[in-house]
Amino acid sequence: MPNLEAVLSTIPLSKCSITTLSALFGQATERTIGNIIIPLAQQADPTDTGCYAVIWRKTVDSNPEFVPACGVAVGHVTPDKFKKYIRFAHEKAGRLSEHPDHMLSFESADESDPADPKYPGAVRMDLDQIIISVSGFGWKFDELACFLIGRELNLLTQTQLSWAISRSDNEHAWHYFTHAGVLPLP
Repeated sequence: MPNLEAVLSTIPLSKCSITTLSALFGQATERTIGNIIIPLAQQADPTDTGCYAVIWRKTVDSNPEFVPACGVAVGHVTPDKFKKYIRFAHEKAGRLSEHPDHMLSFESADESDPADPKYPGAVRMDLDQIIISVSGFGWKFDELACFLIGRELNLLTQTQLSWAISRSDNEHAWHYFTHAGVLPLP
């Protein structure tokens, strides 16, 4: 298994092999969601036991576009929920990729059609041409998971994180990052 810090100090994630990218994303995702998000989310809803996270990255060819790179399930997810979480995670990332001026899928969210909701929960990682999307919890926990994974993979600066959290008014993220000392208390 690659050493996260060693790889991230030498090569950007957008340029890693798919094997390395999958390993690094898997490590960061399991650590942050398993150790932080699931316990927090279960305080609000004890049935929140897992999720699906996906990373999309921009291709490096002459016509760059975002494409799915890898995904990982974390925690306990039933087969029916797993299918739903995969669909929502990819929908969020795909929708965000279609809005180059947006950093958050929150900015194009639309839950007015219950048959085809467009939830928040994906974040563009400006430093590395990466989109991370999570589905399985309430959208604020999904988005917090993206922020945590992005920070662990060195894809979000403190300034970007602060702007993104204020844009979506995500109180779970504000609470977590201010109490962790990453962002100043208001």
